[in-house]
Amino acid sequence: MGCVARALRCGEIHFITRHCRLGTNRNYPRPYPICPPHQSGLLAQQDSLFPWLSVLDNVQLAQHLQGQKNAKTQEKAKELLHAVGMADHWHKPCYQLSGGQRQRVALARTLMQDADLNF
Repeated sequence: MGCVARALRCGEIHFITRHCRLGTNRNYPRPYPICPPHQSGLLAQQDSLFPWLSVLDNVQLAQHLQGQKNAKTQEKAKELLHAVGMADHWHKPCYQLSGGQRQRVALARTLMQDADLNF
């Protein structure tokens, strides 16, 4: 994505990407980035997995909610689980996982969203 974060004042961080341009306005005289909207993903400290769903279903949660869950997303989810070292546990319910394993599943779920920017 090519993103640069720049702190301007206390509490302000501007993200400048190659898709941004600089603009001004009379209320804010210094140039500031004007960026097109982009999708962002969030990996929270609390994993927020659904305990009654399997690991694979938790990773595909966004696709399920959007009605886009199919064989292609299932294959991608399995690839991400392999990347985070959870390929052998895809069929287990999340309540059987340790805390570290749950965090890795949450990371795979965040990466599954194909966001431009992950926090």
